[in-house]
Amino acid sequence: MRLLFTDILCIMLLTISTACNSDIFVEPLPKDIETDITLSPGGDSYSFKIKKKGLSGLSFGNEIDSYTSTIYYDKDGEILYGSYSIDDVTKIVYAAPRFSIEFRVSGDKVEASALDNTYDSEISVWSTLLYGEQSLSITFHLTPGKPMEIEHLGYDIVRPVAGFKTLKMMSSKVNNNTDSVKRIGIYPYNYAKSKILLQPEELWQNGIRGTVPVQIYSNGEWIESESSNVEVTIGDVIEFHSENVNPDEVAYIDVPAHSTVTSILYVRYATLDVRYLATFMQPNSQFTYPASGKCQLFQPIDYDIEISCEN
Repeated sequence: MRLLFTDILCIMLLTISTACNSDIFVEPLPKDIETDITLSPGGDSYSFKIKKKGLSGLSFGNEIDSYTSTIYYDKDGEILYGSYSIDDVTKIVYAAPRFSIEFRVSGDKVEASALDNTYDSEISVWSTLLYGEQSLSITFHLTPGKPMEIEHLGYDIVRPVAGFKTLKMMSSKVNNNTDSVKRIGIYPYNYAKSKILLQPEELWQNGIRGTVPVQIYSNGEWIESESSNVEVTIGDVIEFHSENVNPDEVAYIDVPAHSTVTSILYVRYATLDVRYLATFMQPNSQFTYPASGKCQLFQPIDYDIEISCEN
């Protein structure tokens, strides 16, 4: 079942003076057009011929994105607006934030080229030509191409929501059956990492990967740092070590002779909720799309070790 996000950009509105109603029903549709085509982004193309006579409309659809656009261009590369003839169209671009496909028109010849598919899996796009009560649909399967790029990502620091949270991280029990004190080391900030979640407002952002700046908590406040960057996947929780937190810091616990010590590590986090604003770019077409979402940050800032001893 096709889902279905279809742009009905009706060339029905175009001025088509070469056909009359009797042509629409009498002339057969082309039989030699391949209607199921696989294209790889970044240069793969397929050429076919269409019958312009009797063409009354055109629609595009896909199985995954509802946020789409279809743009028609003339021979000078200018976007066509309002009413125009099908003969004025030399290029059509059907695109969504994560994919794009281009159709170049020369007379009755059409060359379809896959520009981008930034998803990790194949997607299907189709074009339907309308001839009165008849129609011809061609499906293009776009294989995965280069990933979406994060061109820019920043934060709306005017309205942050900051706070603190203490979490129990780990507990351990150490037996010392010797006649001397036994010293053990715990690495609090190796267990307690910073976390970031970029939660998108638009679903198409999910899964986009890239390097983004991240704020750090220092001297009682959240600040920007030019050197603090993190590899993220939008929609996923990512753990990392903040630049001002030492993962090699050691806390020592002494276990007396012939005793058992139980230790529980509690870590205090500084938290930040802030809106992010981003611009994403398709790598081949270089089409850009603005988007936004919520950034949640957790950074360990202090710890406490609760110790109990049994003889």
